[in-house]
Amino acid sequence: MWLTVNNRCWTSDRLARRGLPINQHAPSPIRLMKPYTIFVAHVCWQEKFGSRIFSWWSQSSKALPKDLRKGLNSLFILVSWELWKHRNECVFLGARPAVQAVLQSIGAEGHLWCLAGALDLQEFIQRATLEP
Repeated sequence: MWLTVNNRCWTSDRLARRGLPINQHAPSPIRLMKPYTIFVAHVCWQEKFGSRIFSWWSQSSKALPKDLRKGLNSLFILVSWELWKHRNECVFLGARPAVQAVLQSIGAEGHLWCLAGALDLQEFIQRATLEP
């Protein structure tokens, strides 16, 4: 996330601008993940949209009560991380994009984070699921 926030992801376009080799045969990540991850995919692949996502994230976090901010931040990082891993499975291992698989991995990994002590994430999820 630090690399993304600070515009340091070595994306294909960045590699090409520097004359470094890129995988020409890899499918377009935006096209590959469009059904459910376009907003997160843009964070790493299109700098202008990425800055808007991080602006939204920052504004949303500031709009929440202080006791929920860390939970939202953890959730955003968790979802981004799981989407990134799934994207890599699709691009580099030939996996098919699967919404249900990503949702399951987010749930399973989120559960592990909570067991490991991510109390703010746990509180955020509990409060979000109780509200109408």
